[in-house]
Amino acid sequence: MKRKIKGIGIALCLVLGTAPLHGQTFSITDFNPKTGPPGTTVTVTGTGFDIQHAGNRIHLGSSAVSVFGYEQNSAGTEFKFDVPEAWSAASVSAGPITVNFNGADHTATPRIISMASFTPVVLSITDFNPKTGPPGTELTITGTGFNVQDISRNRITISSISTLDAHEVNSAGTELKFRVPGFWFGADAAPLRVSYSYDVNKSAVYSTDNFTPVSTTPSITDFSPKTGAPGTEITITGIGFSVYAADNYIHLGSAGYAYAYEVNSAGTELKFRVPETWRSSSATLLTMNFTTSSTATPKSTSTDNFTPVVNPTITDFSPKIGPPGREITVTGTGFKNTARYNSIY
Repeated sequence: MKRKIKGIGIALCLVLGTAPLHGQTFSITDFNPKTGPPGTTVTVTGTGFDIQHAGNRIHLGSSAVSVFGYEQNSAGTEFKFDVPEAWSAASVSAGPITVNFNGADHTATPRIISMASFTPVVLSITDFNPKTGPPGTELTITGTGFNVQDISRNRITISSISTLDAHEVNSAGTELKFRVPGFWFGADAAPLRVSYSYDVNKSAVYSTDNFTPVSTTPSITDFSPKTGAPGTEITITGIGFSVYAADNYIHLGSAGYAYAYEVNSAGTELKFRVPETWRSSSATLLTMNFTTSSTATPKSTSTDNFTPVVNPTITDFSPKIGPPGREITVTGTGFKNTARYNSIY
């Protein structure tokens, strides 16, 4: 093996193997920043880099975990990569980065090893506030190593309940925010867990303090309109709705359910559209809860009935005469919300 020191003023990298591309010397001049949480974009400068997309593979020390470069320039002197989540594991130490063309083997040649070290930011929870609250409460978690590029990769849960994702993270990866979901109703006080995975036990870190969910039963104050055909938008006001829209299920007796597609940040107003399954139902009270079963608790029932529009009615149409191809507008009630399902004779 040929060993060569490449330097500008001082030694900046170690080259192992033969020159890789275009007869250029394989070298790392610098990379910045030299520390950062997952999602941090690092720019590497040097010579001899692969100019093809994903051709350059970056390893940290002797770790087998690699990431590919992108936005490489045509001269093969610069590319970028994003710090992977795996580098924030407690077992990964600061060390030089290795660039080669093999994602599975950091020792594969040709390769170049930087003289400077990259220091990964370990995933951790320092604190969170508030430490109790009902669905809709916004919690702020402070710590380190939160993913700054993909907010949804920061997954939070308590106990063994399904995870949810943060809705905000700062640029330093030291603070994230999320809202308590409706499906935490009835959960016991427990530490918060943060990970990068839907698997609640995978690479998770824990808070030292417990979060205590407040079991607030949802309540329907009113809804409008109180009648409508499939596709009609209904607005429900009340309290205790989950701020994650799809957690809120609205039932009309045993005629099936719809789930909300919009909810405000306070969990006091949600919107849904009348489903096709309600078309043949009689006027019935609305029930709102957090599951597909209309009998599951906690739940809230409206004081007024909702009346589905059973059969379509035509109020008017215009124009009333015209050649083939003329557009006709029909007004009325009870039309299906999918245009092609409405037949005109």
